[in-house]
Amino acid sequence: KSKKHSDTLSFSMEQCLLVKAHFVKKRRMRYHLMKCKKQHPRRWEIVHCLYNHSHDMMPEELIEHEKYCKDAVPDVDEASTKTHRYNRYKKLNLEKEIGT
Repeated sequence: KSKKHSDTLSFSMEQCLLVKAHFVKKRRMRYHLMKCKKQHPRRWEIVHCLYNHSHDMMPEELIEHEKYCKDAVPDVDEASTKTHRYNRYKKLNLEKEIGT
C-alpha cells in the first residue's frame, strides 16, 4: 500500500501560517516565516504566545491558545498580568474576543 504525500508530511513537516501551499521542516519554520513574511508583508500578521515566543499563530487564535498553553506559569501578580494581556489584545484589535 502506497503512502499518500500528506501522510509523510504530517510527521516531519509543518504547514506555513502565511501560505497554506508551503510545507517546511519543523526546525526550519521560524526561518521560513521570516522569509515568507517579507515576501507577503500585508497578507497576515503573525503573533507570538506570551509564554513561549516560538508559538506562532494568527491573531484570532491567540486568546484561546494562551488559555491552554502548556508553557503558561501561574501568575504571581494576576492583576498586572491581566492588564498586560488586555493591552496586548487591544493592540491586536481583539477587544471583541475579550468582551470589552
